[in-house]
Amino acid sequence: MKKILYMTNLPVPYKIDFFNELGKNMDLTVVFERRTASDREDSWLSSSFFNFKAMFINGKEYGNEAAFCPEICSIIRKGKFDEIVVGAYYTLTGMLAIQYMKIHKISYYLSSDGGFIKDDKKIKRYIKQHFIRGAKGYFSPSKMTDQYLIHYGANEKKIHRYPFTSLKHSDLIMRVLNNSEKQKLKKKLKITEEKFKERAMLFLSKEEASNFTRSVFHPTKEDIEDDKKHCHYLLGKGVNFENLQSELSSDPLFEGFSL
Repeated sequence: MKKILYMTNLPVPYKIDFFNELGKNMDLTVVFERRTASDREDSWLSSSFFNFKAMFINGKEYGNEAAFCPEICSIIRKGKFDEIVVGAYYTLTGMLAIQYMKIHKISYYLSSDGGFIKDDKKIKRYIKQHFIRGAKGYFSPSKMTDQYLIHYGANEKKIHRYPFTSLKHSDLIMRVLNNSEKQKLKKKLKITEEKFKERAMLFLSKEEASNFTRSVFHPTKEDIEDDKKHCHYLLGKGVNFENLQSELSSDPLFEGFSL
């Protein structure tokens, strides 16, 4: 069984679920920079470490979710890991680890949950490119993330897709809901008409956003029939809803929403 080191900043619930699944197939050690985040309740974080070894290293905390932990270098040097994955490559600890591995010619992977291409100043773009390019491979959950990584120096041929999602199979609805059930679900998830329209207007014209919102919250009989046809078509084609959720989760329009 391969011995893997994965570096990240915080024990957030959806990542802990991911690590517990990943640890079923390998000897996995996850190093965390911090135990808590300054902008979140401690109860939100998870300590359900079942299938992997969790290590919390000491360092100087900064910002809401990161820390500078020089100890990471000795962990890499002494651990004798088969593969190393850097998750929080944008923190000082992540950058120190990457620079250490570059100097000592240790291969590593970068794992990204997403990112936005910005109009960076020359020096800032150079720094991003320095720490993103040169990895053995890249784990990306979406095409948008692929573009982000490539923009900052990743080799497109080394990008590997993984269907990351915070959903579990038990969360998926593998049938077509009727309109009444959909309305109840919207209320349960607190998806308001006003908030939905506000998000839609980030990507659509005011008229398009209004029509889209109307079809979702006040569907006509034609809308309902069209919706059924589309759902049946997708189910009939064997659509993988976990992959679909993964792609949607990278779109800010669906931030906080679940299928």
